[in-house]
Amino acid sequence: MTQFTDIDWNRTEKYTDEEFANIPRNFDGDIAVDFAVHLIWMTEAQKERLSDFDDHRRYLEEEELAYMMAEAREEFSAA
Repeated sequence: MTQFTDIDWNRTEKYTDEEFANIPRNFDGDIAVDFAVHLIWMTEAQKERLSDFDDHRRYLEEEELAYMMAEAREEFSAA
């Protein structure tokens, strides 16, 4: 059974390097669960240390967010 990350949604600080290092990963070093949730609190330097696969996942998450933001601006007429 997959154990999902216990998230403090009121968090305001980025991950420390220790927290980043303690994110559960699989045998390849890729983040195992809740990638998008962890991405929220990563620093830019930590994002640069992601595996190739996780970096691709980051690109996809950021691309999807950009599309959603564009749709929201269009729907709510926010320029």
